[in-house]
Amino acid sequence: MSGDVNQGSMRPFGDLARQMRLLDEEAYFLDPGNAWFKGCDTSKAELVCTMTKP
Repeated sequence: MSGDVNQGSMRPFGDLARQMRLLDEEAYFLDPGNAWFKGCDTSKAELVCTMTKP
């Protein structure tokens, strides 16, 4: 990926990326969306899953 593509991808959002940047040791929460995968059987060797909106 070129530097222009990498750096320019957030350009349309103005100052948002700088305002929302995390700094070292700042606390944050991450929702991995586990509720979307409730019907998945992770015990199988091949995982085939359908996402459903909670």
